[in-house]
Amino acid sequence: MIDATDGKVVLAKVDIEANPGLQAAFKVQSIPAVFAMKDGAVVDGFLGAYPEPAVQQFVDGLVPSAEEQQVHDLIAVGDEAKLMLTFQSRFGRAEWLQPYTDETVKSLAQSGVKNMAVVTPGFAADCLETLEEIAVENGDIFKANGGENFAAIPCLNDGEQGMALLVHLVRRELMGWAG
Repeated sequence: MIDATDGKVVLAKVDIEANPGLQAAFKVQSIPAVFAMKDGAVVDGFLGAYPEPAVQQFVDGLVPSAEEQQVHDLIAVGDEAKLMLTFQSRFGRAEWLQPYTDETVKSLAQSGVKNMAVVTPGFAADCLETLEEIAVENGDIFKANGGENFAAIPCLNDGEQGMALLVHLVRRELMGWAG
């Protein structure tokens, strides 16, 4: 199961009786206790024996998707020309946070950018703003100003990955509170 991740997930088994400091640090009160770590921090985990399909799903959730890996790589190299933060939710005449998404999309297309993918991490679920304003209106702006390929990456919504993310966040935030 781990071998199938091609090195993206590494399994380390620890004997907690021989390493009581780790047992205390991770607050292990029963075994098996499985912790997923990234950059020295616990990012997910489970306690108790899980059936193989559930363990497989857990391991699969640790392997970054191609899109996640690409975003990670862009962040790692600091290529801000390819990864930008813009703000969408303008309403009325009041000044809003900048840079504005629509103006940035237009400017990038006019400067020769031919391919664009937009992610809306501030939205847990698609709505009128992500479906109409981001996907349709900004796609039209991009293409009308010289862009060719525009993709609006859907929100996680109530799909398996979205629910897994919510479970992960709740578990992470509750670690150390109970018990």
